[in-house]
Amino acid sequence: MKNTLARIFLLLALTFFSGRQLCVHAQGSPSLDSLQGVLKNPSINDSLRANTFLQLSYAMLRISMDSSLYFAREAQKLIPEKTNLRQYFTFLLLQGSQKAIQGKSSEGLKIFLKALELAEADPDKIPENQKVLSLVNTGGIFYSLDEYEKAAFYLKKAIAILEKSRITINLGEAYRGLLLVYVASGNADAARLYARKALSVYTALDLDLESNLIRLTLVELSILDRKYQEAYEQLTELLPFFQKANIPLHLGEVQAQLGRAALETGRYPEAYQNLRSAFHLFKTTQSSKMQREVTRNLNRLFEIKGQTDSAYFYFKAYKFQDSILLRELNDKIVIKTKLDYDSRLQEQEYALLEQENRDIQLQNSIYLILFFSLCAVLVVVSLSMAALQKRKAFVEIQNEEIGKLHQKAEQALEQSVRLGQEKQQLISLLSHDLRAPLEIIQINVALLEDKIPQPNPELQEIRENAR
Repeated sequence: MKNTLARIFLLLALTFFSGRQLCVHAQGSPSLDSLQGVLKNPSINDSLRANTFLQLSYAMLRISMDSSLYFAREAQKLIPEKTNLRQYFTFLLLQGSQKAIQGKSSEGLKIFLKALELAEADPDKIPENQKVLSLVNTGGIFYSLDEYEKAAFYLKKAIAILEKSRITINLGEAYRGLLLVYVASGNADAARLYARKALSVYTALDLDLESNLIRLTLVELSILDRKYQEAYEQLTELLPFFQKANIPLHLGEVQAQLGRAALETGRYPEAYQNLRSAFHLFKTTQSSKMQREVTRNLNRLFEIKGQTDSAYFYFKAYKFQDSILLRELNDKIVIKTKLDYDSRLQEQEYALLEQENRDIQLQNSIYLILFFSLCAVLVVVSLSMAALQKRKAFVEIQNEEIGKLHQKAEQALEQSVRLGQEKQQLISLLSHDLRAPLEIIQINVALLEDKIPQPNPELQEIRENAR
C-alpha cells in the first residue's frame, strides 16, 4: 500500500504545488489558447516567451508528457542560466517533475537537489513558494525510495517555511506528506501528531476529501495497533463518503481496510463483500501491492471458512502479485543502488576536486614564494649593481685624482732634480770661483810667513780664514 501512497503523494506535490505557483489551475489561470496566443506575438521579449513556454509545459504535464517535454525544451533555449536565475530555477523544477512522473526518480532527485543548491546559494532571488516546491518534491522522491529520514528532513524544512508564511493549503499538504513518511517508517506517535495538524488545516478550509483521507490514514494506524473494532467503526463511517466521491483508488483502500477489520472481528460476509470490491477496484487501477494485500486477506478468509478451492485460487493470485511486487522491489533496489553509487561517485569527484584545488593552491603558493624570492634577489642584485657602479665611479674619480697627484709628483720630482742639478752647478761654480783666489791668498800668506821669522798672529788668522 505504501508504494501507491507514495505515487499519490508525488503526484499531489508535482501537480498541485507546481500548478499553484505558475497559475495553471482552472480558476483565474490562462488557458492553453491564450498562452499559445502570447507566443504568436512577435514583439514579446525572450523572458516573457520563456515564461510562457514554462506555463505551457506545466499545463501539459498532466495531459501529454511529449508536449510538456517539447515546451520545456523550447523554454530551455531561451533561459540563460547565469542571468535569469529565477526562470532557470523554475525550469529545473519542471524538469525534475517530468522525470519523477516518468518514473526516473534518481534523475529527478538530482535535478531537485541542484535546484536546492541554487536556492541556498542565492536565496533572495528564489521565491519561497518555489523553494517549498523543491523541498516537497525532494522529500517525495526520497519517500518513494524508502529513504524516510531524508524525506522527513526535506519535508520539515518545507513546513518551517510554510508555517512562517502561513500558506494554509500548502501547509496541509506538507503535513500530509510527513504523515505518510512516518506511517511508512512505523513511527505511529509522530504520524498521529502530523495527522492532527493536517486534519486541523483541512477542517478549517472545509476540504472534506483531504480531511477524510487523513482519517483513513489514522484508521490504518489503528489497524497496525490491532485495534480492529475501533478501525471497523471508523471505516463504516467513512465508507459512504468515499462511495459518493467515487475515486476508485481511495474507495478501494477504504473497502480493503474495512474488509480486513471485518475479517479480524469475525464479520465474514461483510469482509468478503468489501475485499472482493476492493480487489476489482485495485485490478482496474493496476495497484499491484494493494491487490496483493487484498488477495492475502481473501485467502485467509476462505481458509477460515474451509473453502480450500477458493483459498487456493486467491493464494495463487497472491503469489502472482507477490512476483510482480518482487520485480518492482528489485527495480527500486537497482534505482536506489544506482542513486547511492552516483552519490558516492559525486562525493569522490568532490573529494578529488578538493584535493586538486588544494594542490593548485599549494602550487600557486610555491610559485608565489618563488616569485617574491626572485623579486627579492633581483632587488638585492640591482642594489648591489647600483652600489658597484657607484663604487666604480668613486674608484675612477680616485684613480683620476691619484693620476693627477702622480703627474704633479713627477713634475715636482723633475723640478727637484733640475733644481738639484742647478744647485750642484752653482756650488761647482762657486767652489771653483772661490778656490782659486783663496789658494792664492794661502800661498801668499805662506810666502809672507817664510819671510817673517817671528810668528805673526794676523797672518795666522788670514790663513785660517782662507782655509
